[in-house]
Amino acid sequence: MQTFEHILYKLLGSIAVLTLNRPQTLNALTIPMMQEVQAVLSEVDRNTDIRGLIITGSGRGFCSGQDLRNRPGQGVDIVSILMESYFPAMSAIRQCRVPVIAAVNGTAAGGGCSMALLSDFIIAGESAVFIQVFSRIGLVPDLGSTYLLSRRIGRARALQMMLDNKSVTAKTALEWGLINECVKDEILERAATQLAAKLAEENRTDWREQRQLGNLSFSAKS
Repeated sequence: MQTFEHILYKLLGSIAVLTLNRPQTLNALTIPMMQEVQAVLSEVDRNTDIRGLIITGSGRGFCSGQDLRNRPGQGVDIVSILMESYFPAMSAIRQCRVPVIAAVNGTAAGGGCSMALLSDFIIAGESAVFIQVFSRIGLVPDLGSTYLLSRRIGRARALQMMLDNKSVTAKTALEWGLINECVKDEILERAATQLAAKLAEENRTDWREQRQLGNLSFSAKS
């Protein structure tokens, strides 16, 4: 199995587990990390023995968003670089052949919140918080949030999250319909694995059609 520098990857029977592994930065996203995420998604699509994918984070947080210290320098076409390095990995999550479960531990901020939204199911630990944070640094929510957030919680609450930058607790996220389940922190991994195994038993070989039927397609313009 391929080894990685910025993520961890393992198989639990037919379930693949991808763990963002930069705990010193709350698993902030970088271009090399996104390349590794894309490599895992490609492997999941190729390996038909894999029936489910869990995405989670190591340490105290799920993902704090893009690592701004890893941004391209001045004079570089930032939009093109981000579209080439970030969008393919994020799109691959949405287009994944198997059901994708985000097991959110701790903070899911900015692009980390977007990554969770791209999954089919979100299970959060009780200590998890969700925050858009983009407007705090003068950015429009990206990586799918403008499309997906309002479809989970409605326009009014989505605007509230996007504009006031207040964190949303796991309990509130469950009440709003942002997440599917809230569990005790210590059983988060087990709960995500159990759900993935249950979905794998449905014997569905390709979940992409179901997402289309559910009007959950993902656009590069989102």
